Amino acid sequence: MLKAAVPQVVTLGGVLAALLAIVWAPFRPYWACNAIIASCLCDMVDGRIARALGVQSRFGAELDSLADVIAFGVAPAMLAYHTALGNGGKYFVSPWLFASFLFVACGALRLARFNTGLDTGEKAGEFQGIPTPVSALLVTTPVMTFHELDVAELLRPSVMVPVLLISGLLGIVRVRYPSYKRFRSRFGQIMFFGSIAGGLTLLVLGGPGGTVLLALMLLYITRGLIVEATHRLRGSQDPSPL
Repeated sequence: MLKAAVPQVVTLGGVLAALLAIVWAPFRPYWACNAIIASCLCDMVDGRIARALGVQSRFGAELDSLADVIAFGVAPAMLAYHTALGNGGKYFVSPWLFASFLFVACGALRLARFNTGLDTGEKAGEFQGIPTPVSALLVTTPVMTFHELDVAELLRPSVMVPVLLISGLLGIVRVRYPSYKRFRSRFGQIMFFGSIAGGLTLLVLGGPGGTVLLALMLLYITRGLIVEATHRLRGSQDPSPL
């Protein structure tokens, strides 16, 4: 019983970090970004802890998905709203809130598709669309980059609305992306986690860790799009069967 609670506590730790991100977003946006990254780390390790302890369960999987909606849907959406889409109190609710809603909606659809087994590519070491933590980081790391470059005043709807829409849509499109849960080679695994560790270390040391993580996310997205385009191009060139 106690062993089964360990990964669940880690999952709920990610929810706590997400709630901190929502609270900090209006006043300490960079802190909020770090809290969302902490949620990503919790999501990255809770399943591995469950497998290592032999306590995987349907309950844990459902809890993880509910946590993901908060951590990788609501939290980054509120971060984007408070840093770029709010109206300074001019209106009761900014019309740009709809962009944040669309991002959350796409994340919920992405998770529902995964939970119902419609994301069949995951079994082959692939995702159908980017996973929700990557969507969250695609919203979070640009905010960090603008702060690290000392140009946070340029965070406006013209910047953040496209970021929200693209990040959300990339999660539900039928484009295959490599799963970071399974690696085809030891080298790929080392490169992936080494790059993440490098960005986090730079962040802890006060460097532009958000900028590095943004570059890694863009590299991940670009690679998936290129591989998918190449696959479809080759498929269209195959001769039709008689």
